[in-house]
Amino acid sequence: YISSFALLPEYRGHGNGARLFSTGLSFIKKRVQSVQEMVLLVNEQWTGARRIYDSYGFTRTAVLPDAFPHSAGIVMQFTSE
Repeated sequence: YISSFALLPEYRGHGNGARLFSTGLSFIKKRVQSVQEMVLLVNEQWTGARRIYDSYGFTRTAVLPDAFPHSAGIVMQFTSE
């Protein structure tokens, strides 16, 4: 279980988020032999993060209107085949 992670503004926009997310996924997959499903919650305003999750095959499954202060949360899911 990973609670959350974020990048300081000066580290955004240079591929660091994708590298960090990729490293996290690799860490999980090495320790859990048969990952069948992953679920995450992302602030609807974090478009960069959502693009990263989309690129790794996560799909939008639900919207939680009041998940964050002043913003909805998007539930995204990855299911291995």
